[in-house]
Amino acid sequence: MSNNLLNILNELSSNPELESQYKQDPDSVMSKFELTDDEKSLLKNEDTQGIEAALQLSGDKGSIQKIIKLT
Repeated sequence: MSNNLLNILNELSSNPELESQYKQDPDSVMSKFELTDDEKSLLKNEDTQGIEAALQLSGDKGSIQKIIKLT
């Protein structure tokens, strides 16, 4: 997985305007970050375990769930 997944998660968590846009049109926002189809699928499906695996994260799983729980 690319850094693009981490970049969009960081932006969504820190940019309320982008978060609002994502809620309205997630595909449009995701296209700005050049995500792979797999990364888009992880976000659309709110697949916290898949995102954690893609980012090779461990620890506080609640923070990832909070970030991607946008709908």
